Amino acid sequence: MLIEVDGSAIEDAAATGKSSAVSRECIENLLLAHHAGKHVVAIGPDPIRVLDPVAGELSRRAQGALRSIRAQWTEIRGLLGRVRWNMRLGLGPMFDGRSVAQARKEILHAHLHDFHDQERLSRSVLLGENLTDAALYLAMGKAFVALHGWRVQIAFEKQGGGGSTTAPCFAALVSDGRIVLAILDSDKKHPGDRIGGTAAKVLSIPKQAFQHVHVLHVRFAENLLSSAVYGQAFTGHSGRLAALARLMQAEARTCAIPWRDHADLKYGLKLFQVRAMAAGAPEEAFWSAAAVALQRDRCQQVRPAPCGKVEECGCYVTDALGRDALELAVAWIEPRDPKRNARLLGIALHTPLGELCEKLLAWGIAPAARR
Repeated sequence: MLIEVDGSAIEDAAATGKSSAVSRECIENLLLAHHAGKHVVAIGPDPIRVLDPVAGELSRRAQGALRSIRAQWTEIRGLLGRVRWNMRLGLGPMFDGRSVAQARKEILHAHLHDFHDQERLSRSVLLGENLTDAALYLAMGKAFVALHGWRVQIAFEKQGGGGSTTAPCFAALVSDGRIVLAILDSDKKHPGDRIGGTAAKVLSIPKQAFQHVHVLHVRFAENLLSSAVYGQAFTGHSGRLAALARLMQAEARTCAIPWRDHADLKYGLKLFQVRAMAAGAPEEAFWSAAAVALQRDRCQQVRPAPCGKVEECGCYVTDALGRDALELAVAWIEPRDPKRNARLLGIALHTPLGELCEKLLAWGIAPAARR
């Protein structure tokens, strides 16, 4: 994360009061985190001059990080203007974990002494519902950075929540005071649907502003990927390519209904399942309209009997790409050029996907790797 050190923290660290030693230790921790490539620390030239008289009490690595920050201040100041979320550490009543809006930015205020424990300044945690989801989000963050040509890297500690255990996992990270970005499926079967139980439970957990929860604008992580990406990942998987071809035929039809965002791409949706939905319910209305728009509202079986049993129905409204479709896609994406991935993923600012990537940048930003 981009962590700005407020003047109140600098002045206390340079003083001789009761809390000054703790403030210096906290700034030492911040500088070591910057040196280790875990977070970008922002301290301006004037505050650094205030620290100069006590800089000799810092470790050699911390002193080196301070020199590096001074030398790179122009770039770091530019990041402060471009990154939408950053943390500001200081002393006083306003540094209580709140988020303060500033133009189009959000400044996440926290108390400097909360980071006396070095563990809290480990890499930010990227929490997904599973490790495959987290790997996808990390690849998206790297693609976003490459697209804009920023001289930084994305550095996260990836964790998979394990579905129903995601909420306890997030609660434990909050309790430990970690910097966390949790990204969760919405589980929405149609646009007006409520978010799923996992996301609702995580959102209900009390947290500070630097522990953020992002609920996807689509049903599952699988829905974030275009069929073009799946097409690349499914090379050599003839059965999957056939299902994907049918899905792409549906995508080619003119349709104002956002069915692709709410489709179950793992298992698909069969016509008999739509017919089994409660008549007039929002889910039934949405998927019945989608079936009509996609011209998949009639049984295509050779036998005259209408679609009935699960094992007999072969009529898909939206096709099934398989349980491990996302795993195959992520395995294909990860080793490839991030800038090319940005184009394939369709990453653009001022879109829901773009906002997700801006959060990945903000929570995962770290100094560029040394060459």
